[in-house]
Amino acid sequence: MTIERDSAFVCALLVTYLLHSTLLLAVAWGATRRMSSRFDRLAEQVWRAAIGLPILTTLAQHWIGSINAIGATRVGAIDYSPQPLTAALVPAFVWVGGAAIWMFGALIGLGQLYRCHRQLHRQIRHREPLAAWQREKVATLLGSSGIRVTLVNHLAVPCALTREICVPTWLVTRMTPSELRAVIAHEAAHVRRRDALWRPAVSAVVRLFFFQPLNWIAAERLRELSECICDDEAVAVTKSAVPLATALETVAARTVRGRGRITLAPAMGAPASLTVRRVGRILADSSRATPPEISGGQQVVALMLAGAAAIAFAPRVSLPAIAFQRYTISAEDPAGRFTLTVERGRVVGATVGGRDLQPRQMRQKGAQLELAENGDAVFSVRLTPAGGISWDPRKPTDSGQ
Repeated sequence: MTIERDSAFVCALLVTYLLHSTLLLAVAWGATRRMSSRFDRLAEQVWRAAIGLPILTTLAQHWIGSINAIGATRVGAIDYSPQPLTAALVPAFVWVGGAAIWMFGALIGLGQLYRCHRQLHRQIRHREPLAAWQREKVATLLGSSGIRVTLVNHLAVPCALTREICVPTWLVTRMTPSELRAVIAHEAAHVRRRDALWRPAVSAVVRLFFFQPLNWIAAERLRELSECICDDEAVAVTKSAVPLATALETVAARTVRGRGRITLAPAMGAPASLTVRRVGRILADSSRATPPEISGGQQVVALMLAGAAAIAFAPRVSLPAIAFQRYTISAEDPAGRFTLTVERGRVVGATVGGRDLQPRQMRQKGAQLELAENGDAVFSVRLTPAGGISWDPRKPTDSGQ
């Protein structure tokens, strides 16, 4: 049955992903939990790899396994594949139900993201450009980057889009020029880092694989790192930590219900606990040295090495294709030739001595099969877990020839 077979393979992929993501996210947590804040950029790359790489390694492992012949080189340090008979005897509703629950949950999660996306764009639909004197104040911060700054009424907190910064109207009237510059510098850092693309991508992974609770931890950690890195860049541009710290406090005080509508876009608003940590971090050590940047080539090499290690050593769960196929076994002993046609662990057809047996002549109980001809027992056959058969050879006189 195609639906059952496809559902079973989807379940195997999801279990493999769960194993890969658990291992990689655990490694990311262990590698970064004591890492100094000087290395926030490195920690961010580690967490990004840990949340995205399991998807690629899972697909790669199963693709490599599919092109290998049966019994060929094993993929993964632990390659668990139940015997065909065991997999075939699992009720169909288990495979179909598991795949359906995943698809239903993933669609709900992705639908929520789409709704947030639409709400955000409706909220900022009537935005207006800054006045000339306001643009002059932030021009040096934006340079020739092409980043636009617009004003939005009824927006709770400033947020960054792909090439645009949306600023609430109240922020311009309530903040000092130095605080406004700090806010713009912070949001411009989000734009340059393409956080408006990274955050929805991470949110999509979290909701697509909602059954992995560690993804939620990774997403929250990535958000914190993103905000802290942009804080550092804003302080470096404005040459002062105090305006950004006071701006964070002001934004936190004005955060209102509805902030969840812009969670897909990097926004300055954050939970109170994170805001307190960020303010303390900014004021405590605003002059710390920046560690050397990791080049794009080095990142690609590191990702390739990590992916190769995961493919080679991470566990893999696979299901034998034969468990969901209709196949015929042809055998011969001193009494003659016989065949069995098996489908999902059940014998659906048999021939003995070239004669087709009727369904009533095939009595199966689990893995034990008894073939009869003219009401007399002919012989017993056992289905092996590997998908074959075993039996006691018949004597020539048993064939009836």
